[in-house]
Amino acid sequence: MADSLITKLSTLPQLRVLPTEDIRKYAKAGADPLAAGHELGVDVLLGGMLERSGDRMHVSVGLTRLRDERLLWGNEFNAPFTEIFKVQGFILEQVLRELRLELTDAQKRRLVQSDATSPAAYDLYERGRYYTGQNTNEGRRQALACYEEALEKDPSYALAYAGLGCALVNLGNYKQLPRAQAYGRARTALTKALALDETCARAHYWFGIVKLDYEWDWGGAESAFRRAIELWPNVPTPHSYYSRYVTRMARFEEGIAEAKKAIELAPHARDHNTILTTNLLLARRYDEALDQLRKTQDLYSKSDPGPYLWRGRAYLHKGLHAEAIAEMQRARELDRDRPEPRGWLGYAYGIAGKRAEARQALAELQEIARQRAVDPGHVVRVYIGLDDKERALDWLERAYEDRSFLMLDLKVDPLFDPLRADPRFQDLLRRMNFPP
Repeated sequence: MADSLITKLSTLPQLRVLPTEDIRKYAKAGADPLAAGHELGVDVLLGGMLERSGDRMHVSVGLTRLRDERLLWGNEFNAPFTEIFKVQGFILEQVLRELRLELTDAQKRRLVQSDATSPAAYDLYERGRYYTGQNTNEGRRQALACYEEALEKDPSYALAYAGLGCALVNLGNYKQLPRAQAYGRARTALTKALALDETCARAHYWFGIVKLDYEWDWGGAESAFRRAIELWPNVPTPHSYYSRYVTRMARFEEGIAEAKKAIELAPHARDHNTILTTNLLLARRYDEALDQLRKTQDLYSKSDPGPYLWRGRAYLHKGLHAEAIAEMQRARELDRDRPEPRGWLGYAYGIAGKRAEARQALAELQEIARQRAVDPGHVVRVYIGLDDKERALDWLERAYEDRSFLMLDLKVDPLFDPLRADPRFQDLLRRMNFPP
């Protein structure tokens, strides 16, 4: 119910509502909601508990003003689970009344009406959201199953189609399904979601991801993200992903501003801070990227190789080769199972003139490729570091065929500077339809 209430309230431009990912860590037994509210810096806290036993539920809920910890409104509900939509609608009406928000009739109807016709479908949809949030292979499979079952119970449930699209994209990105199959099915599901409800912001958002990351439909991606932002003005994720898009179109100031907007809406969300760091690197603002990493280091676990890779990239482009290699060596030690740190380390060795070490990284990538699929982009980086332009372009062609994420950065990443004048590289840019 928390996720559903957050989604509903986030559509109101008058409110800034912290997203589910920001509050999930507080949703555990024994957590102090008032302490959480103070830590997150909110003005008003909507807190409560839902307990379910068989086909009945008990809901306790309260709205508290944090500056004086005054309870503005509270209530308890004992009801059949089939009345969950009625309870949720009543909670929303009370929140709006206490916050004295002036809404149009259309906004009021949209808030209190249910997105599902079946409580069982609603329950399955929210379970799917829960499993998605686990960010594990098993969680992604469970999420897909929940969304599919929800749609069996309610074929008109637009949000469940949006969830299905999300699950399929995630399964494709994590190689649990072939990407072509996953993204094709996701497009079908998201098209259905928008046919049922054009105002489904989550469907527009995931449609933007499909168009950007796989279809390379730049105009379509921009339209989808802008529509998601229009419907979800104070939700950070559309701002964040839109910032990825505009940065890759070389609209750097706009990309950095949108990433900062996402962070303003969700200051403690690691992903939005990561995207800002990446945007700064692509904009060649290396000192700012390093400063951003220093400010946000507490958001990352000590076992996360990401910050080491980003620092290494900044150091490389600043000409600090020894420092870059040290950072990327640390990333490889932390994540020996993934090829990405080896690709970046091989690139760093090559740039620093350590050709034997670069070739060793290349050999390690080839050994991994004998056991499982390896994104050609990792190999491209090493060949660029070795200044072997012909092989780099050969592998870049494979990356094009493979729909590698590396291709999204082709227009702007300093990594590709040694290749830009080559006709083969220019032909790739033309085939990807990048704007001039």
